[in-house]
Amino acid sequence: MEPKPVEKDLEDSYREMAEDEVREADALAWAEATVGDVADETR
Repeated sequence: MEPKPVEKDLEDSYREMAEDEVREADALAWAEATVGDVADETR
């Protein structure tokens, strides 16, 4: 079993991900594309 990451590790990881402009652009494009899918779903 792997140890759970500590909060500082998580903060550093999120910071690194946010600094990756290509990854962030891809994530934004994916999120924007899924908004329409969710809006069309029935409850």
